[in-house]
Amino acid sequence: MRQVEKSLGRKPKELENAPTLRSELEYLWSIFVSLKNASQGSISYTEIQSYASIYGELSGFEIDVIRNLDNLHLAEVNKIG
Repeated sequence: MRQVEKSLGRKPKELENAPTLRSELEYLWSIFVSLKNASQGSISYTEIQSYASIYGELSGFEIDVIRNLDNLHLAEVNKIG
């Protein structure tokens, strides 16, 4: 949808009431997207551990958030498909 917005030069109706992400959580979204793009399916704990070995340790809270985002993504994909 963001790409559509750029192409149209205006916000599509689907994005008009889109929620915003709190700035202090943006880094978790970025980690999730990075892991998701490198993953073949669900993000595994092994992939999270590999990420942490390169970029720095993650707290239990951060890991839980990433896994929850992945579960929500999977549920959404299954709902659409």
